[in-house]
Amino acid sequence: MKINKPSRINGRVPVLSAQEAVNYIPDEATLCILGAGGGILEATTLITALADKYQTTQSPRD
Repeated sequence: MKINKPSRINGRVPVLSAQEAVNYIPDEATLCILGAGGGILEATTLITALADKYQTTQSPRD
């Protein structure tokens, strides 16, 4: 499985919106969301964007 990655800008990986980020998730991918606790990680926006993309494109799947 080949995974597309965003292009670096001046050697740095760009900050992406949740909607932009889910476009890089291919079919058959495993998504792992990790955090250190203390409310630092809140994945609702990412999960919502992923669900919205799936509803409109049926991708990513499996």
